[in-house]
Amino acid sequence: MQDSIGGDRLLLGMSGWPHPEWEGGYFPEDLPDDWQFAFYSNDASCLLLRAREWEHLQGGLVEEWLEEVPGHFRFHLELPPGAAVESSLPPLGHHLGALLVDRFRDLASDIPQLCAGPQGYWVDPAGVPRLVRWNEPGFDLRRLRERLQGMPDSVRAVILEGEGLNPGHLSELRTLAELLGVA
Repeated sequence: MQDSIGGDRLLLGMSGWPHPEWEGGYFPEDLPDDWQFAFYSNDASCLLLRAREWEHLQGGLVEEWLEEVPGHFRFHLELPPGAAVESSLPPLGHHLGALLVDRFRDLASDIPQLCAGPQGYWVDPAGVPRLVRWNEPGFDLRRLRERLQGMPDSVRAVILEGEGLNPGHLSELRTLAELLGVA
């Protein structure tokens, strides 16, 4: 299945940017701040940005990020309830995976929209799960294995959030997903 949310591959990423707790624990201590996103994109294939994070992105920073990410990388943007959509979006082009909305909106463009469904899944207008947000209290491969095995085939993006997690865990999660045949 080819779609703009994840293409034909399972995208793995984190929620939120920046994460001060990744300093020194995930990012090498001598890594300049302006190289951190490129470093992140080596381990992650998507990023979920909450409204308070992407509303204040500066155009120059977005352009730098887009130069640093591979073609399959996607940004998923969470919208606040009632937000005016298209006029305020950062210029992400084909790197915009989906908008996470409180209700589906009529848009002039064909940007995919997802609404919250059960168990952390985000569904398209037909009710098909396309993205999942897993809030994990830590990195537990056994628990994640169970979650991956129970995940619908239609899911194209997995977003991890929670204390004690960092993008370094995504390579282990990708390996697990590949071994299970879901990536």
